[in-house]
Amino acid sequence: MLAVCAAVGGMLALGVSAGNGVHVSRVGGGAATAGRPWVVKLAVRPKSFHGTVRVVATGPRRLSARARGSKGIYRARLVFPRPGVWTLTARAGGARSKLGSVRVRRAPLVLVEPTGIDVAPDGSLLVVEFGLRRLVRVNPATGRLTPVVDLVKPWGVARAPSGSSYVSDLGWVKRIEPGRAPQIVATVDPGVEVGPVTVSPAGDVVYSTVSAVYRLAHGTAGTPERLAAGTPFSGPHGIAVAADGSLLVSDTGNGLIRRVDPAGSVTTFAALGSPRGIDVAPDGSVYVAGGDEHRIVHLDASGKRLGTVGPRFGDAYALSVARDGTVYAIDIGADVIRRLSPDGTSTVVGRR
Repeated sequence: MLAVCAAVGGMLALGVSAGNGVHVSRVGGGAATAGRPWVVKLAVRPKSFHGTVRVVATGPRRLSARARGSKGIYRARLVFPRPGVWTLTARAGGARSKLGSVRVRRAPLVLVEPTGIDVAPDGSLLVVEFGLRRLVRVNPATGRLTPVVDLVKPWGVARAPSGSSYVSDLGWVKRIEPGRAPQIVATVDPGVEVGPVTVSPAGDVVYSTVSAVYRLAHGTAGTPERLAAGTPFSGPHGIAVAADGSLLVSDTGNGLIRRVDPAGSVTTFAALGSPRGIDVAPDGSVYVAGGDEHRIVHLDASGKRLGTVGPRFGDAYALSVARDGTVYAIDIGADVIRRLSPDGTSTVVGRR
């Protein structure tokens, strides 16, 4: 019996063979993701061997693939159907070689133009999938997606304390309740669309158009109140309710986050290049998607910049903060949801 060891990308690649002097070792492969092709590079000795080389992977099920190559260098292509640890072996000329194991990670959840997100009390994510014109529910632990309702041209979503959800859909704000058709609770002028939406602890729905912000008391159909009527908003991309009851509005086109207090007075909370989605954490601090920076920016309750969290985004767009302080942020540049944990780790929803 002959054993061959090689260090590959920080792992120990092992080849152990028996029979007729042919042995195979693993000399490359990299990270593996479930459902995606993975190529493993093999060294076959002696180089003069011209027989068949097959790689067998054993894990949640059994896979087999023929390796192709010559002069001692072969490659095999495998598609692992499930995440987990898979054990690899190779067969060549009657000899069996152990190739160690590979940990296969779950594929990330990829959405079609996600634009809105809100964390429900049970930890699930309500996500607007703009590209498919629908609202979906996502299990952040597994990446499993469940359609909730089809819409016309949705953009933002917010969940109310009552359990209802509110979605901005073209020129309407709609209330979504399980087992019922969406109900229109607010309408804007023809040719105008509704953007971000949020719900206060009292159940008031706040939403914006390209130039104005409105509040609909208790989220029921009626006449909305225009807020900060004298303020020239420019394409707001996010609204959140601060701990003191004031509203924080990402005034995207003006590069500002504005604070609208309960009495209607407007002040500048912070200056930021193209602020987008915004939410308030349980500790009162504020997270905002910085469009120009491609980062998630962290501010304290007074608007002072604390820094950034997580990696650089392709296009930071919308976000929501869970009760435990985890930030779920949409990277519309990659069409994924990034999970930014309080301990500083960053992962993509659906991947482990």
